Amino acid sequence: MEMGASKRRRRFTWVPNTVTVTLCVSAAEKAILDDFKRNTVQDVLPFDYIDPFTQATATYVFDGDITYAYNAGEFDSWNASFNLESRP
Repeated sequence: MEMGASKRRRRFTWVPNTVTVTLCVSAAEKAILDDFKRNTVQDVLPFDYIDPFTQATATYVFDGDITYAYNAGEFDSWNASFNLESRP
């Protein structure tokens, strides 16, 4: 019986990549972002977004809710944070 190096194979052909995005938005942009997530992609549909690392267009889905924090001392300014999960 011959023995050689054990064979190793990937278990998966694709592994999702999660990106955390933080944007500074106005109240009007906040409403647009909420509408996009709720009505356009219905919380689950994939959409194209520019990858912040490679600047190439990639397909993502929202991973969880959008959280907002009001920027104190700035008029009409919010920080919107959300996670995006890549799709093949």
